[in-house]
Amino acid sequence: MTNHWRAAEVLLAHGRGFEVPGWLGEVREVLRPLGLAFFRAYNGAEAIRRVERQDLAAAVLVADRTQIEPLSLMRIIRSIDGDLPCWLVAEDATQQTLKAAMALRVRSVMTHPSAVSEFTQSLKKVLSERMGRN
Repeated sequence: MTNHWRAAEVLLAHGRGFEVPGWLGEVREVLRPLGLAFFRAYNGAEAIRRVERQDLAAAVLVADRTQIEPLSLMRIIRSIDGDLPCWLVAEDATQQTLKAAMALRVRSVMTHPSAVSEFTQSLKKVLSERMGRN
């Protein structure tokens, strides 16, 4: 059993070419009061190694055509840790993508967090509950 509530990091898996978007700053502001920070993985293999340690509070997977394919990565994550709260930022949010993601128990799929406040509230709620805070 994994102790996610004791973890101090949220995995942010994205390719090296990932341009840090403005919404990431808002997410950091939500994580900071919870005592959490991002651990950045720049490819799928690095993300998997980090998940294997089983000490993450959550994961945010950002699609990247060359280095991160979030649904494949999510399948591997679920084989390692069935309970890790995960969110996907996909290049597209087709019906097929949504269906596959929900089957993998992903909290949310977005093309980009256009509704950043909803995304950050979801992240904060899940992590606060897991950490026993309100």
